[in-house]
Amino acid sequence: MNRQRRNPAPRLALLTSLAAAALLSACGGGDDGGSEAVPASEPGSTFSASQLQGRWVTASGITPARTGIFLPAAAGSTELWLLSADLRSLSRLQVSASGVDAVSATGKTYSLPNSAASPAQAASYSGSANLTNLSMSLNPGALQFTRNDALKAATNQADVAGNWRATLGGQTVALNWNIAATGALSGPSSTGCSYSGQLTARSDASAYNASLTETCNGASVSFSGIATYRANPAALTLALTSTDAAQAMVVSLTK
Repeated sequence: MNRQRRNPAPRLALLTSLAAAALLSACGGGDDGGSEAVPASEPGSTFSASQLQGRWVTASGITPARTGIFLPAAAGSTELWLLSADLRSLSRLQVSASGVDAVSATGKTYSLPNSAASPAQAASYSGSANLTNLSMSLNPGALQFTRNDALKAATNQADVAGNWRATLGGQTVALNWNIAATGALSGPSSTGCSYSGQLTARSDASAYNASLTETCNGASVSFSGIATYRANPAALTLALTSTDAAQAMVVSLTK
């Protein structure tokens, strides 16, 4: 990471949090079931973390405001991407549920912009979810969420094809990326870094699986995570963490 301070080409991971607000709104093509209640658990029954799928937003008065994206992950697990509205943190967490309403999540939180001076920190949350009124309370009561979109609609690979751009770092860094019909991503930044990766449409959620490799001055870092798309106006947001879980980035692109 000390290399980043000497590198005249700023790494995208140090800059992209400036555009992170788009993840708060560009998470799917619209309301695809946010107002539809999840079936309530019967007394004595259990519910699964998969029933939490969707976009959850903190209640008015919670500071900083946060948006949580619950999505199916590998091997039947559920993952939570938690982004603060003040753009200062991104968390990637594994979620579990037990009993009739207990929820817990563990993983890492990243300060944004990410750097060697702000390494990833262990994070954990616990609380309960009400599947009838789609509310959630975590740590304990410090975070109050409601679900506003179930994110159940399948995505379309063709939606993200085309040329995408972003201007970051006080408009000092420009990105110009192309996403092919296959989902293959490539393109440079104006600082000399190059990017390659893949977006893959999901059939189980309003999201894309995303991978990205950032190469600056011959050194590469690989990232994986999710991408979300909004049609009008067209916006594409990637939230990713590095393979070694040491770094994170959020980047928002427009056509």
